[in-house]
Amino acid sequence: MGKIKCIVCEQLYNGCDKKDAAYKTITCSDNHFQIHLIVKDYANGNIDKEAALEKLNKCDLTGYESFKTSTVKVINEIKKEEVKKTVKKTKVSKAVLDIEESNIKIETENKE
Repeated sequence: MGKIKCIVCEQLYNGCDKKDAAYKTITCSDNHFQIHLIVKDYANGNIDKEAALEKLNKCDLTGYESFKTSTVKVINEIKKEEVKKTVKKTKVSKAVLDIEESNIKIETENKE
């Protein structure tokens, strides 16, 4: 079989024949095949971000920034840390801020 373009990194590689591993039908290496499966599963909603990140961390992502643009976009989304906002509800009816030079004093008056 002739040269094929890897769907992950877009590099040309020798395609598979019957004695080669099945991954060679679409990717240049087993590592890229695993990356492809993770990206595909995440993009299709079959796995969540946490599971995808756990699986990606087991892959060699060296140079992933030069992979196919759509693959890079999904990998970056998976790797992006979410800022979790936690709001703690308290019963505060009055907050007074006294700012004196560089000192900040917070006084609260609680009412139930």
